[in-house]
Amino acid sequence: GEWDEEGKQKEGSERELHGGWYGEGRGENEVINRLIVPSCQKYIYSDVGSCNISRCVFLDYGYDAMITNVPGIVLCTSHADCVPVFLYDEVHNVVGAVHSGWRGTAKKISLNVVNAMLSEFDTSPGQIKAVIGPSIGIDKFECDKDVFDAFSESFERDFAELSSRYIYKKGAKFHISVSGFVYQTLIEAGVAANNIYKDTRCTFENESMFFSHRRDKGDTGVMAAVIKVYE
Repeated sequence: GEWDEEGKQKEGSERELHGGWYGEGRGENEVINRLIVPSCQKYIYSDVGSCNISRCVFLDYGYDAMITNVPGIVLCTSHADCVPVFLYDEVHNVVGAVHSGWRGTAKKISLNVVNAMLSEFDTSPGQIKAVIGPSIGIDKFECDKDVFDAFSESFERDFAELSSRYIYKKGAKFHISVSGFVYQTLIEAGVAANNIYKDTRCTFENESMFFSHRRDKGDTGVMAAVIKVYE
């Protein structure tokens, strides 16, 4: 449908995707999930404990996470190094799609999506089957201390152990396994380890198979990550 600047639906514009939930990533230094709902606008932050999902309709491109239980609705996120995450609750027939870049991963966006599935569709985290798709690997994701600090602050409680698994330093730079932290976030959310499949292929290294924003210096395409609820 069509919407005005305040998030109100314009008269005569009634196209809605009922049962879908959408979060939009915003800003260089923050990860914000924005929901546009009839007659109101709400902001959802990726910080743990701040998720406040409301029923909404599809408004625009640029969303970082979506969940739905509506048969026939296809959820699609685009990637060219960032981590695609698929979630499926076969008991309640709910699916989720997550675009987890390093900022969203540091803010534990996958945890918020699991919590949203629980609150909106009564999904038990133990019922969820998850797939972590191919993304840039630890050897190719070189970053500065600000990125390291973002993960250190978010995963503070277990960071010493996690950093030994998912981070190493080379010179003044840090190398981080973003997908490794996505995996850890799903475990923290209550998804069983034997229900998580992790594709370890690196998008940077596999040039013949994957697009890579970092490898191709921005001059690249994107891959679509697609999941659908069947009737």
